[in-house]
Amino acid sequence: DDVTVLKFTKIMKEDGEVEIKPGKNTFLYAKGISEDLNYHQERDLFELTIPEANTPTAEESSENKRKDRNKLKKEDDSAEKQPQENKRKQGGGNGKQTLAEQFASLGPLKLRPLKELRKQLSPPVPAGDPYPFPYPKIRFTEWGHLSSHSKEILKENFGYSKGNWDSLGMNENERKECSQLTDTQRQAIQLLGWDCDVWDCYINHYKSYSAKQLEKHKLGGHVDVVRSAWVELWVNLSEVELESATRLCFTETSWDYGYIGSN
Repeated sequence: DDVTVLKFTKIMKEDGEVEIKPGKNTFLYAKGISEDLNYHQERDLFELTIPEANTPTAEESSENKRKDRNKLKKEDDSAEKQPQENKRKQGGGNGKQTLAEQFASLGPLKLRPLKELRKQLSPPVPAGDPYPFPYPKIRFTEWGHLSSHSKEILKENFGYSKGNWDSLGMNENERKECSQLTDTQRQAIQLLGWDCDVWDCYINHYKSYSAKQLEKHKLGGHVDVVRSAWVELWVNLSEVELESATRLCFTETSWDYGYIGSN
């Protein structure tokens, strides 16, 4: 039942970032064991309304700074702490909460239990199978349900174990395209019933492909669509987004959860 509280400062307007404006804003949170957004155990959106701020003019700012300097000269440390504390509690002295205080007022984010969410999952491959290559059922089978023969191949050639098998994308080999695997590893995936097309699509999702490779295989547009839609849940994807996601061999499990274990 322990709660971890993360506090941070977010500049509302900065280069290369989506600007946070007064009014209703949509934020994304994620929980997981990897720094990569594409394999988080849980993620969702929430809304936060930011109040309008009374921004002083340049002349007012200059005058306020002059007054503040004079005030600091006249007051000792103990005398200045109390008004500053009162001002902080009042949300900047204007009766409005700061952005940080609003986040704090939300309390701990209530993450939906993974087991509960998994019950809502549709089958890994939709009826009609819109995927470009055969579905590698073994890769999306829990470690504990694999045959001893499959486990032996996976352990010896890729260093898989329960931890980096049930959590998708955690094995460093999955970050490589098939051509970057050793000859022995490519022979091993054939023993599993896969080929390089299956590996690059279902396992790597073309993440290791260069821009030139993506262009050659006509995948660049699909990658752009998937990147822009990544914050959405699978059930909320549009037809165009779903088409691109399946072309890159994502399933609902790999898109929303990145985890195939039962715990």
